[in-house]
Amino acid sequence: MYKGTFFAYLSLVFLVEGGHFTLMPIMLSRMFGEKAPLVYGFGFSFAGLSSVISLILTTFVFRDNIEACFYIAAAFSTISLILLIGLFTEKKIA
Repeated sequence: MYKGTFFAYLSLVFLVEGGHFTLMPIMLSRMFGEKAPLVYGFGFSFAGLSSVISLILTTFVFRDNIEACFYIAAAFSTISLILLIGLFTEKKIA
């Protein structure tokens, strides 16, 4: 029914995910120098953790209302964007 919307959503997800995995290591190396691999490994572990939490939520909590998962994900993404724009300043850590 909403094939075009789903395609646009999925394309946007892949675009953002690709940018995340290409820009994040560069930014971390600029900010943390030699300690960047340690920070990247720690930060990257949360991608797996969030996937497991998402699986549990969609399977057990939102099984009757899967649409709520998309609204919650959109809300968290919006909050993340606002925090990134409003609070993030790039500083090199010695």
